Parts: sequence; structure tokens; C-alpha cells
Amino acid sequence: MSTKRAYKERFYPIPEQALLLAQSFGCARFVYNNTLKFKVNAYYNDGKSISHSMAKKKLMSLRQLKYKSKLADRTVVEIDRFFPSSKRCSCCGFVHKDLRLSIREWGWPVERPERGR
Repeated sequence: MSTKRAYKERFYPIPEQALLLAQSFGCARFVYNNTLKFKVNAYYNDGKSISHSMAKKKLMSLRQLKYKSKLADRTVVEIDRFFPSSKRCSCCGFVHKDLRLSIREWGWPVERPERGR
């Protein structure tokens, strides 16, 4: 008969190690939460569950996008699915609420040049 033993270990990191551990755990938490959000949204929107390989592909595309944005000194902002980006003016931020996709050019409520999508 074999006896099972358990050992407890305590780790006291120096400040540099604590910073690296916090960054690593923060990255792991971000990846987990982002993947979980993707799977939950897919289930609520389509009624289908996402496989591990599909979640892995999404993670790779997110990682590649962030990497390329760092190289180009740009920032990546993840926005909600229903964010009105095509209805928003890039200059002043005005949102045209009644704009349909069939409308390609429109005027503004105040005197401005005509804009297109």
C-alpha cells in the first residue's frame, strides 16, 4: 500500500518577479475572459457552441492584430457589435440615427459639407 503525501510550498517573489507574474496572470486572465465572452456571445446570438479550435483561431487573429498595431504605433480598440461606427462623423462625433445602409451620401443638421460613407 502506497502512502500519498502532499507538500505545501510558499513563494516570496522579489519586486521584479512580482511584476512579471502580475503581467503574466493579467494576460492569461485577458485571454480567458475574451474567449469566454466570444463563446457566450456566439451561443446567445446563434444558439451554437464554439469549438476549441474556433476559439483558438479567434485568439490568433486578435494576437496578430495587436502585434501589427504595435509595429505601426497604432492602438487597437475592441468595440461592441452594435457600435454605430458607419453612422458616426469622424470629425465631430455626430451620430446620424436614422441613416439606412441604402443611403450613401447625406447632409448634416448644421451647415457642413456633404459626407459619404
